[in-house]
Amino acid sequence: MKSFLALLLLPLALQAQAQDSGTYEVYFQPLSIAGKLEGCSLVFTGLVRDFFYSKGAQVIVNGSIGYRTLNRPDSLMFAAKLGTKPLMQGGGSSDWVAPSHFHFATKSASSAGKGKLVDGEPGYRLLVTHADRDMLRFLEEMVDAGGFVVGFNRKPGGQDVLLRIQLDVSVTEDASGNTVQVRNEETVADFMTCIGQLVSAIKK
Repeated sequence: MKSFLALLLLPLALQAQAQDSGTYEVYFQPLSIAGKLEGCSLVFTGLVRDFFYSKGAQVIVNGSIGYRTLNRPDSLMFAAKLGTKPLMQGGGSSDWVAPSHFHFATKSASSAGKGKLVDGEPGYRLLVTHADRDMLRFLEEMVDAGGFVVGFNRKPGGQDVLLRIQLDVSVTEDASGNTVQVRNEETVADFMTCIGQLVSAIKK
């Protein structure tokens, strides 16, 4: 997950660039315990207009999606995390707000109805479930399509706010120190290399 400082500065960066709704950044993050690979994750941040709960105001969406063993050497789990934060006009500060429900979806697979959502750190909800056939199909379709859809709501049974996350979007600094978006195909390549290593370790 992003560093605390980066998340504090993110609203200012988005405000300065007058970002349209969409993906802001995605990066690959391997997960390990005592030096041993335990999981592979993609951390993402996006921006969406919330017409259902915030009168069209823009909302920062930050989370992660991953496949992990969670100290179960013979089992693969699907783990997801999502938090939201109102984008304050004028660079003001606001708190992270956990959604009531969230799901990630591709063309024919979804995490909706999988496992049980629980509270995470302030402003976030978590999902951990078995990487069954549906969630493995999700992985395949996500990589083939180069992205997935995030859906979240603010109350049980409420309408979902939807945002598509593009996996090849990342940020860097230009020669002047300004934050700029670039296309980065290595993110997915590194993630899938990690998945291959993780699966190989499980099979041993």
